[in-house]
Amino acid sequence: MFDLGWQELFVIGTVTLIVVGPKDLPNLLNRVGKVLGKIKQVAREFYDQINETAEIEEFNNLKNDLSQHTEVESYIKDPDMGARVKKKNKVKIKKSSSQISKKP
Repeated sequence: MFDLGWQELFVIGTVTLIVVGPKDLPNLLNRVGKVLGKIKQVAREFYDQINETAEIEEFNNLKNDLSQHTEVESYIKDPDMGARVKKKNKVKIKKSSSQISKKP
């Protein structure tokens, strides 16, 4: 992450030991560990919240799409709607296959 080697870590540890002192060093490391744990927890919660929001949005989009395509009223008003869609797709397929066969 910070690309620190063992020599840099040794220098940082020695300076910290001299500045803080051997009595307060365990308390300092404990506080640093707790702060890093809190930061990781907040980051994890943020990530989970973003994923949950995206999943809810995706679920709502799928629900809306399904409700549009499964409405009985649309089939009652126009019962040939499904047949026309199939015919259009067949015509497109036939046109594209005839264009492919015409090319040398």
